[in-house]
Amino acid sequence: MEEWLPAKYDKYKSSPAIDVGNRLFDTKDSVEQDVPIGVDIDPKGLIAAMARKSNVRHTVDNAVLYLSKQTTGGKAKYTPILPQTIVVGDIVEVKFCVIAVPARFVKDKGHSGGSGPSTSGHRIKLKLCAVVRIDTEFSDNKSCAVWNSKMDKKRALSEPEEDGRTAVMRRSGYEDDE
Repeated sequence: MEEWLPAKYDKYKSSPAIDVGNRLFDTKDSVEQDVPIGVDIDPKGLIAAMARKSNVRHTVDNAVLYLSKQTTGGKAKYTPILPQTIVVGDIVEVKFCVIAVPARFVKDKGHSGGSGPSTSGHRIKLKLCAVVRIDTEFSDNKSCAVWNSKMDKKRALSEPEEDGRTAVMRRSGYEDDE
């Protein structure tokens, strides 16, 4: 058995970063059940058409649930929502799974800077399973709109892209996780 080595994570704009992602597809030989790609993810059906032509498929393990939680009389109820309904200021709960993914590693040859032989192994990753919107009080409040406007202006001035445009992050929402 090989010695475990921690993954090397880069920084994003001088802040520590963790590699978190979701595979949209799995190989055709996967035993998981196929599920359709939702129109909220693929409104024009382009991704699904590409998948049909390739050796991949969208399975239950590739899907992310987007839910909203409502509590009535001490009992929680989860309802599906569209990812784009989650906005800045919403309080969310995120559910991840820890998975092992087959990977190839190249061992360092000490301080010489050269690469050593590659070996097979597994890499531990976080997989996004669900995003649940818990509270919208702040985002529903008018003060949130004022705060967002100020932050957008500040971000546009402090983080322009190389060609002068600002980066836009896609926002998504949670669905019910029963």
